[in-house]
Amino acid sequence: MFARLVRRSARFVLFVALLAFLLSAASRHAAASGSLVPNARPTTQTDIPGPAGSGQFGGTVTVLPNGNFVVVDTTFSEGGVSSIGAVYLYDGATLTVISTLK
Repeated sequence: MFARLVRRSARFVLFVALLAFLLSAASRHAAASGSLVPNARPTTQTDIPGPAGSGQFGGTVTVLPNGNFVVVDTTFSEGGVSSIGAVYLYDGATLTVISTLK
C-alpha cells in the first residue's frame, strides 16, 4: 500500500511539474507577443461541483490558450488515503472532464 502511494505521489508530482513547465513556457511566449491570452474574452465565472473526496477543489484554476482549463485539488482523498491530491483537465466548451490524475 505504501509503495503504491509513493508511486502515485511521484506521478502526481511529475505531472504537476510538467504542467507548470508548459504553462510557464506558454506564459513567456504570450508575454513576448504582448498578450497573456490571445483573443482574450471577458472574464466569466462557472461553478463546477467538486467530486466526492474533494478538499480544496478549485484552489488553483488555470485557463489554457485553447480554452480548456486545469483544476487542482491538493487535498483530494480517496480509498481511505487522505490528501493524495488530484488534477482535472476540463473541456472549456462543454465543461466535461477530459482527464483526471490522482
